[in-house]
Amino acid sequence: MNTTVSARPASDINPQRWLSLAALCVLTGLVWLTATDISIALPTIGQALGGSMDSLQWAVNGYFLAGSLIVLGGRLSDMKGRRKIFIIGGFLLILGSVVSGSAGSTSQLVIGRVIEGVGAAAILPSSLAIVAVQFPENERARAIAIWIAVAWGCQGIGPLIGGGLIQAFGWQAIFWINVPLGIAAIWLVLKTTPETFNTREGAKLDIPGAAVLTSALILLSYGLVECDSASLPTVFLYFGGSALLFALFVFVESRASEPLVPLSVFRRPAFMGAVSANLLANIVFSAVIFIMALYLQVVMGYGALKAGALLLGDPRGASRQCSRRASNPAPDLPTPNRAGDGHSWRWLPLPHRPRWKLRLAAAWLHLGRGWDRSADHTCRRACRWLVGRGRGRRLWGL
Repeated sequence: MNTTVSARPASDINPQRWLSLAALCVLTGLVWLTATDISIALPTIGQALGGSMDSLQWAVNGYFLAGSLIVLGGRLSDMKGRRKIFIIGGFLLILGSVVSGSAGSTSQLVIGRVIEGVGAAAILPSSLAIVAVQFPENERARAIAIWIAVAWGCQGIGPLIGGGLIQAFGWQAIFWINVPLGIAAIWLVLKTTPETFNTREGAKLDIPGAAVLTSALILLSYGLVECDSASLPTVFLYFGGSALLFALFVFVESRASEPLVPLSVFRRPAFMGAVSANLLANIVFSAVIFIMALYLQVVMGYGALKAGALLLGDPRGASRQCSRRASNPAPDLPTPNRAGDGHSWRWLPLPHRPRWKLRLAAAWLHLGRGWDRSADHTCRRACRWLVGRGRGRRLWGL
């Protein structure tokens, strides 16, 4: 069946599509704020709830692991209704925020974050698919650009917003703020957004593929979190088990009639390059923001608001500054954030460190930054047809 979005009669176009976009962007923005403001809150949460840093890391990891169901969420939204799945995702985000905001232990916090992650996995693909199908061709690119700008902008200002809320109202505020905003967004979506489906016959969910992929990611995360404290055989068991599950995932997908991730997309060099570059860039930037949020508060003694403000960027070039400052007697370390142009930097004084370590860190950061820039144009070409569901909907064609 041809799934290309074509021109439609004016009578079929949603007259409230821009209000609908605003509501969709509110929940999309909350997903990305929730993803990044937690890093600035961890020191405060640790003092309030106790628990080791390894256990607190699962407040971050649990969210992203549950979010790995995003492809399954896209498939489900096509089959059951995009608005319906978006609304369900919104209520799950609100429920997870209530559970996390009222947490009296790290276990409850992690459970709430997992629920939020499942909600995010439903919100992101369904919202982008709604935007793609309800806007006419001459407005679609601008609408999707607004959606992307809100997503990246909220990720960039997440530490600052989180720091301000924590300092003013306590760490619970980063979760409770999602409740009124989420309810308002859901109400507006119900008022302005018609239901849409993908009516392709024979579509079904790939539950085995989703289960194997999620299990592989969980084992990999356990290995990465526990590698500094667990025994070497245990670490190898985690990583080996994860590798076997990833291989099993490829096997399952190659034989599925409706695979969660069609393996044929990985034969496209542009797609592989874009995905690999963005994976590396996100690993680098997320790790540095996580580490620097802890460093600024635990080591430097800054408050949450000041730490969040310092994680906002300055548009100076990273590689040139890294090279020069790494050779100074009292070197500085760059911290990135995706604010403004998406690759911003703030320089913070650090005690003296061996120069080779700073050069290695600078090279790693610059590699991620450079790959992310090089992938920017490629992603627009290679991934613009992967909207809403794992198999891809050729909205523009390639």
